[in-house]
Amino acid sequence: MEKKELTKLITKTLFALYLIFHNGLFGFLSIIIAWPIIISLGIDLFQRYYKKGNLFKKRKLSQHELNLVNKIETYLLTHDQIYVNDNVSLSITNDSGDIYKGLGVFFAGEYVAQLSDFQSYDLETYQTILTEMKFTDETPTKDQQQVNAESFIESINEYNTDIDHEEISNYLYLTSSLLSNIDVLERRGVSDQKKTRKLYMYYLPILMDILENYRKMKDNKYVIADVKQMEEKLIKTIILCNEAIKTLLASMNDDDLMNMSVNMNTLENILKKDGLIKAAGINKVKESVK
Repeated sequence: MEKKELTKLITKTLFALYLIFHNGLFGFLSIIIAWPIIISLGIDLFQRYYKKGNLFKKRKLSQHELNLVNKIETYLLTHDQIYVNDNVSLSITNDSGDIYKGLGVFFAGEYVAQLSDFQSYDLETYQTILTEMKFTDETPTKDQQQVNAESFIESINEYNTDIDHEEISNYLYLTSSLLSNIDVLERRGVSDQKKTRKLYMYYLPILMDILENYRKMKDNKYVIADVKQMEEKLIKTIILCNEAIKTLLASMNDDDLMNMSVNMNTLENILKKDGLIKAAGINKVKESVK
């Protein structure tokens, strides 16, 4: 409770007691003013106590979770985050008194949800994160080799050759086509690395891993049911990737168009300033392009 609230609470209490002391327990002013104040304060204190009790009420932890608590707390005293793999990391996002509620899950540096949220709606992922936590001083490093659209186009075409599934192949052809457009922009030097970094460092490598796993599993007769389910998820994943690439392409083209518009306006203003064109000439040009 804040100091200001505490002062207000004490003042109200003293005022109510003063009225009761001078007017008796059932005096007119006591009944009209003092007792309503005391009842109100009692309700307020009960609600505060009840909420606080619920807030700090800890859920029962499994033995695995209990064993990790000290490790996590000790490690975070000297480290900002706990790495799970190249893409996933954990960092403290709030001080809730429960280390698992206080840990936020980050994918590619972007916040996803609290770790405790996964425990509620995706127990398998939650258990995997707990198992894969890395309490070392080594930081996962990405391959610094220059990557671009061309390298992924080649890989996708190779997978497409091996995958005998018409719907998957059609979507992969679209992926390859979209990446070819990005490749054109990169060769022209108008690609924004900030916009393509996550595409190359995270999204497409994950898609490549999924395609590789599918290629290994599709001919395994013992997991035929799982393969069918995997094909549906794979199609959905490729569609989502294609939509993301379309959005990225639109953004890159918008930047290109904006730069072109700025350059044209700048050139027009320079020509005007140098007296090389006249208003009449400009009007003729505008009429000719209508």
